[in-house]
Amino acid sequence: MEKLTRGTKVFIGRKVFEVILTALIVTIISFGLMKLSPVDAATAYLQRNQTPVTAGNLERVRTAMGLNRPIAVQYLSWLKNALRGDFGRSYVNSKDVLLQELSAFSFTARVILLAGFLEAALIVLIGCLCYLCRNRVLGHLVSALCFAAISIPPFFLASQYIDVVVVKLGLGSVVGNTGLMRFLPAALCFVPGTSAFFGPLFASSITAQMALDCADYARCRDFSEKRILLRHAVPSALISIIPSFFQMLALNLAGAIVIEQVFSIPGLGYLILSGVTYRDPPVIHATILLLALTLSLFNILADVVRRIISHSTDLLMVHA
Repeated sequence: MEKLTRGTKVFIGRKVFEVILTALIVTIISFGLMKLSPVDAATAYLQRNQTPVTAGNLERVRTAMGLNRPIAVQYLSWLKNALRGDFGRSYVNSKDVLLQELSAFSFTARVILLAGFLEAALIVLIGCLCYLCRNRVLGHLVSALCFAAISIPPFFLASQYIDVVVVKLGLGSVVGNTGLMRFLPAALCFVPGTSAFFGPLFASSITAQMALDCADYARCRDFSEKRILLRHAVPSALISIIPSFFQMLALNLAGAIVIEQVFSIPGLGYLILSGVTYRDPPVIHATILLLALTLSLFNILADVVRRIISHSTDLLMVHA
């Protein structure tokens, strides 16, 4: 028990260190790229407010924004304020950046969670279908369709939804949707690729579970194949792909940056692209930090689940 406790502490400490290090590296890169940008925030601010871009105006705005200080001083000042939860105010609309980030994150989270729920349901359906029809034409057809669906990027599905479903068929709308329909079209764009990737893997895991000695023992006890499949193979196969599934959700979060623009969803993707377009450093730095932390947390969650599964398997083997 002491070794397990010590190992758990080391594991937690390592993961916390990874998150902190990731945040520092990402924010440093963010500040460095802003410094290398050919158009600085002061120039963009003057142009946006239709003010002449003169040396005097630039100096005045840079002083007000703190851009006249060395980049290291700017970063340390921003980091000090960020640790207190103060990310400043937007240079575009003067709104509190943290409030904008939280609002945008709520939209992105709903898209990703809805997509994850639909993907999980379809993965189970595809996996069971591939297993039950593994030696039939239908099983080979489903496998071929999965192979083809993996190659279709979400942004292509988003553009086709606009072109075919909304414009040509008139069955939907991009703007003005409320409730579930505001997020469902965007979430559906992630479903085919993820489900097509994990469905066959889930089927392979089911096949492996059905070939284990415990499944043969259940058959000897006269349990039906259906009962063995639903009560043993499917739950065990699901557990085996959960860590990778969490990592795929993190990739969906990164892909949401483009999808949100297509469907006019004011999430993190809309916020980061708006910040880059209008050269709004407070928004850019805060959004990049939030995306990096969220991606790190997804990966940590996957590692935690994998660790729990590994320990559970070891304990079962010991008791066996």
